[in-house]
Amino acid sequence: MSGGRVPDSERLLMESIRALEEEQLEVEEVDDDSRPSSSGDS
Repeated sequence: MSGGRVPDSERLLMESIRALEEEQLEVEEVDDDSRPSSSGDS
């Protein structure tokens, strides 16, 4: 990304992608917590 200003459409796209990634991370964390093996690591 060159330049300091980002088009609204591109910014919204990046925000939506970031939101989806965060949701996937939350789902993965929940799956890890459900596993007894991962709970012993922490």
